[in-house]
Amino acid sequence: MKKIITLFISLLILSCSSSDDSSEVNNRINNNGNSNATFSIDLTSNRTAVVDEIISVDITGNENIMTLEASLDDFQTTIFNQTNSSSFGASSTLYFNFDELGNKTISIKAINNSGEEIIKTITVTILRGDAVKITSIEVVSFSNIHNTWDPEFLNTDVNRLADVFLLLRKPKVNIIDSSSFPLRDWFRSETKENQGDLIWDVSSHNLYINPNFSLRYSMADVDDGGMSQDIMLGPPFEREVTFVEHITTQPTTITLSIPNIDLEVVFTVEWN
Repeated sequence: MKKIITLFISLLILSCSSSDDSSEVNNRINNNGNSNATFSIDLTSNRTAVVDEIISVDITGNENIMTLEASLDDFQTTIFNQTNSSSFGASSTLYFNFDELGNKTISIKAINNSGEEIIKTITVTILRGDAVKITSIEVVSFSNIHNTWDPEFLNTDVNRLADVFLLLRKPKVNIIDSSSFPLRDWFRSETKENQGDLIWDVSSHNLYINPNFSLRYSMADVDDGGMSQDIMLGPPFEREVTFVEHITTQPTTITLSIPNIDLEVVFTVEWN
């Protein structure tokens, strides 16, 4: 009886151990049932970076890589997916930059010519560095402020006033070309109906930016049906906000002033 119990426990331990091991492999590798697959990749990158710094992730395989994918949320979504019929060769480099502080995990999926797939991750810690933090945005004036933007309402109706939202765009490194910095939507504010107080407290949004970068600012009046009127009276439909000339003096506010459209916007900032 004792021998039977001992044998049963041994089989139970072996069964549990085998199941856990295979589960871990299947989560990260798919070799289409080929138990003899040997495809592998290594990732190399700096483990720390500052806000908006370019991070290069070098991917090196022991075979030619036919497809590369990248994700920042363990492939719940994919930010890069490219198949090259002539292959990437056995190595490639992808580029990233971040403006949120803390640990960022980059997941890379590679597929070889036989369809063998492997996923590896690397974690980079993002530090503030010299980044400027925008804590508040106040629209002091714009063309036709306090007057009619929605002519369907009477001049005495508060609903005639603009329902204002603003949009900030900033550079983002091209994932396959570190020399290219296309602009991307960075922050869209809540809408201040009938103008509201035109002050947005954005301190909780952690809007950090390298002071050598510039922002593109735009704003609009939201109408029924999702249509918008351009408060910037464009073209141009947006204006540049720069920080580099303030690095030495580090003022607490930076003002965007465009007199020909009566625009004045005050950014409250924190310097590190």
